[in-house]
Amino acid sequence: MDLTDSIIQKDLTLTFSEDKVAQLLLTHINEIVTRDDIAKALWGNRWIERYSEYMIDKTIYRLRKKLLNDYKITTLRNRGYILSKQNEDLTSLFKEALPVKDSQGITPPLRYLEYMNDKKNLRKTLSDLFFSIKRERITQMIKLPISPSILVINSFSFDNVDAIANWTKEIKVNPKVFFSNFDDRAIKLHNQRINKLGFNNFYSMFDDIRETRLKPDSFDLVINDFRLNFNTSHEQNLNTMRNTHKIAKERGFLLISVVVDPRYESPRYGNNQQKAPINTSAPSTFIFSENLKRFCFTVPYYKKIFKRTGFQLIKEFDIEEGKSWFKKQAYIKEREPSFRRYLLRK
Repeated sequence: MDLTDSIIQKDLTLTFSEDKVAQLLLTHINEIVTRDDIAKALWGNRWIERYSEYMIDKTIYRLRKKLLNDYKITTLRNRGYILSKQNEDLTSLFKEALPVKDSQGITPPLRYLEYMNDKKNLRKTLSDLFFSIKRERITQMIKLPISPSILVINSFSFDNVDAIANWTKEIKVNPKVFFSNFDDRAIKLHNQRINKLGFNNFYSMFDDIRETRLKPDSFDLVINDFRLNFNTSHEQNLNTMRNTHKIAKERGFLLISVVVDPRYESPRYGNNQQKAPINTSAPSTFIFSENLKRFCFTVPYYKKIFKRTGFQLIKEFDIEEGKSWFKKQAYIKEREPSFRRYLLRK
């Protein structure tokens, strides 16, 4: 008799995927089994590139339907699952293992996701990034292999899937594209878009770059579009950049966009901010149309942190658009921030 027969209703059979997951849960009964553990059981050594939140959810859903009434699968948000008997008291386990450490930095509220996923709203997305690298001839500087691996960090806009698909088609590469996020709502949005468009070389997964689980030397190109501004401290920025350097391949590229501290966009320091102080402890904050407070440092600060974490600055670009964006959108804060984009290389 198969091991899993002891927990499955009679006359019901398991698919190959369901059986793999059932065996894993049963082997670790009353223990937390993470989504990563399930992914490894389903896809082996290729689990990162084949990772699918949808497939994991679907397998767990179907497995629950086939369990004997004596058993249950408990979901632990962002942690995984526990297989146990219905009458099992898991109170001690929950107290010991379930407290979830708050994500570092800013976790956007639902209104931010709604704003960023409405194309009618004023926003900057990957489409704008790709437009600027084409306009300023940055594309020619990004030398990618025919089948590159690309990571997009913490995207909150579903149409970023479309944007990177269009761009990679334009530059004639056949990529594997990974969207990582620490917010399961964003993961779901991206999975829905990926599935709708039928992209079998696009993936969405749970990861926080500040404490990444991704393997070193994995990506030819990493894209971080304004996500540093979701960090609230120098230490979080440092962790983000160190981990980005670690997961990028040797000679790999980083495209990064940042909103910069507006206090030093003045005649005193020069319009390019090159003489602004490197202030690691007191960043400025800004709130734009989506009504979410974020943090920004000076241009010299960002350049120094890029260098400190091992990156070579290839090009600073989109400066004029960065300076005029908030003015064009009638930004009415006391001081108007601007943004910069950078092409870096490991």
